Order: sequence, then C-alpha cells, then structure tokens
Amino acid sequence: MAPLAFICANLIIYWTDWEAVSKLELGILAGFVLFGLSYAFKHPVEKPPLDPIALAWMVPWLGGLALISFLGQYGGIGVLPDWIDLLVVAGFSLVIFYIGVRVALPRDRVHAAFAEDEAEAAADPILAEG
Repeated sequence: MAPLAFICANLIIYWTDWEAVSKLELGILAGFVLFGLSYAFKHPVEKPPLDPIALAWMVPWLGGLALISFLGQYGGIGVLPDWIDLLVVAGFSLVIFYIGVRVALPRDRVHAAFAEDEAEAAADPILAEG
C-alpha cells in the first residue's frame, strides 16, 4: 500500500500545477536552510545525531517532481503529453520510493529514537499530563 500511497501523493502534488509546486518547493528549501542553521548553531548536547544518507532520497525527489511539474500539463510548459505525464509521475514515484526505503534508517535506530522520545515525554510533567 505504501508505494501506491506515495504515487497518489505525488500525483496530487503534480495536479496542483507548476506555480503551486514551485512555491511549495521554495518553502521546503527555506525550511531546509532554517533547519540547517538551527542544527549548526544549537548547543552540542541538544543535537540529535543526523544521518544525511537517510535524507538523500529527498533531493532527487524534490528536484524530479519540480522538473516533471515544469514539463507537465498542469501549468507547466506542456512537453509531457496527457496521460504520459501521469505515467512519468507514477514511475518516478516508484523509483524514489524504493530509493527512500533502501537508504532509510535501520529499524533499531528508529526504535531507539522513539524510546528516547517516550522517556523524555514521561519525564516532562506537562507532556505526561496530555
């Protein structure tokens, strides 16, 4: 189900039109810059470990989706013909999905991160109430 859901999500993004996709991508880029600055200037004790390899799939995903949207029928320059554009989005989505799965964090690191977050939440009286 997850690959199909990822295809559907990317189709929804594609159908919003190039103007919206370009603004969305600029917003995401700004978010990455702010995250990077925040991470760079945080006190070392507060920094959780990052694994840039696990994030590597996002660069081709965002770039590819922007390119497909720019070349597509929905506010783009219309190079991709009708229906072919949808197949391109679906095929591209599957490739990116499986790249993302391949570079994802190992299961034990994800479980350890969740356990750490749960322990911190249990120790915080405000979070423990909610």
